[in-house]
Amino acid sequence: MNEALKPIVTDTYDFPTLIKRGYVYVDKTALLHRMISGIDGTCFFMSRPRRFGKSLMLSTLASIFNGEKKLFKGLDISRTKYDWKKYPVIRLDMSVLKANSLDEHRRILCAAVAAEAARHRVSLEEKRHPGWMLNQLIGKLATRNRKVVVLVDEYDAPLGGLLSDPKMLDDVRGLLHDFYITLKVCVADIRFLMMTGVSKFSKLSVFSGLNNLTDVSMDANYAGLLGYTPKELQLFFAPHIASFAKANGISKKKAVDELLAWY
Repeated sequence: MNEALKPIVTDTYDFPTLIKRGYVYVDKTALLHRMISGIDGTCFFMSRPRRFGKSLMLSTLASIFNGEKKLFKGLDISRTKYDWKKYPVIRLDMSVLKANSLDEHRRILCAAVAAEAARHRVSLEEKRHPGWMLNQLIGKLATRNRKVVVLVDEYDAPLGGLLSDPKMLDDVRGLLHDFYITLKVCVADIRFLMMTGVSKFSKLSVFSGLNNLTDVSMDANYAGLLGYTPKELQLFFAPHIASFAKANGISKKKAVDELLAWY
């Protein structure tokens, strides 16, 4: 590859790392700005297949709400009037919640909340019930600072490996239901909430009662939030496409057509 080309990476989902190391970043911040502006709500859910950029989106949102304005120089959001206030951000990656028993699932979930509390230097009195722990964490952060941002990645991951065990599936589904309902109980203290997953939450009873989420999975306004559009492919990867076309002795149009067909 031409040394002048920005490197493309497929194993980095951390927004600050992409920007600081000069990797290609497909700018989605115009849509993120719309989302955080509140015109469509403040609590969102989006489902997409794996490898569509859900984790990178959450990392980008975390940097926005952490007030890391310098990282967004030249990106679409930098040309808006966004105020760059800093909010406490709670990030939960549910893909780590894999266990062989209900008690172990509960213990790992408690540990995940405890780790976020430690990162924010919050002391929790409750340490055995994950929902109450999350309730305390959100309440204390909101009292200490201002409203809280909550980002939940792969909300349905703990259920994926339990399809062959109906009893365990129901038990863990109940655990997650009680945990996620906390996010509705604490909604007055939440500035912004985004949950992602592979399956639509309406298909799983873990979300019964959590009716304050706006599902943008099929919303035309956010259709381009994850993945790449044909326009983005040619805008952000133009030098790479030209290099690819030259190396393979084909036209740029042919190169684009092949990439689109493959993607």
